[in-house]
Amino acid sequence: MKKITKLLYLSLISILLLGFVGCSSKTVKYTDAESLITDYVKTYYTVTTADVEMYDNITRGGTSASAVAKLTKPAEERFKPFLSEEFYKDLQSRRMSYLRIKEASEKDYTVAVKSIKLEKASENKETKGAIYYYDIELVQTSSKGVENIKDRKQITVYNVENYWQITNSYLNGY
Repeated sequence: MKKITKLLYLSLISILLLGFVGCSSKTVKYTDAESLITDYVKTYYTVTTADVEMYDNITRGGTSASAVAKLTKPAEERFKPFLSEEFYKDLQSRRMSYLRIKEASEKDYTVAVKSIKLEKASENKETKGAIYYYDIELVQTSSKGVENIKDRKQITVYNVENYWQITNSYLNGY
């Protein structure tokens, strides 16, 4: 019976990981900075039950190097289309891609993005960069109830070869 349970868990993890990799394999190039920011923010802040279950299944035996590798790769690939190479490396080094799920797992909640409002703070036509502020409203749902969370963050984007990329994002706690 234990062997069957292990096989079921491994199958579930494999399916989830393939799903994440399959979703991330599409390359989207953004010609509009605001669409890029909106899609990135939604992707980053949304934490589903499937995300938490994947995290729990992979780390159930501890956070060994192989468990971290299994968790990190699909999570990182999810964000790669939005980010400059430098910021992508920063995301990898700080493990931001899955630490957002760790807290949700530990505190048993999911997160949905309710609204995002963008405000362009500055633009540099010479460097083709812009700084935006975004007001975000999140809905955090747990067995204890529903909590609305509001926050204001800053994000920097640059236009590289007629496509926008995120080069920096100030995320609390991650």
